[in-house]
Amino acid sequence: MQQEGRAPIPSADLLKLLRSAGDPTRLQILQLLAVRPRSTREIAGLIGLTEAAISKHMKLLHDAGWVERQRHSYYIYYRLVREALTGLSHGLEQLLG
Repeated sequence: MQQEGRAPIPSADLLKLLRSAGDPTRLQILQLLAVRPRSTREIAGLIGLTEAAISKHMKLLHDAGWVERQRHSYYIYYRLVREALTGLSHGLEQLLG
């Protein structure tokens, strides 16, 4: 009987993407950003959280590579980085075969 080897360890980038998207609020934010770029104020109003709470979630999403920031006068708008979806898909495909 042949023993299977150890499972490969997921890359740090893949783990960041998975962990950051694993929160229900952050997943809801990603759904909103899939439609169009939005400010923290707009996201806060749509989700029902404070702008400070949304900013914390946005920092995690930005650090993981899910979103990019763009300043428009006073506001910072966030947009979904579609390439993150491709990276997630490829990373899972490599990991799971």
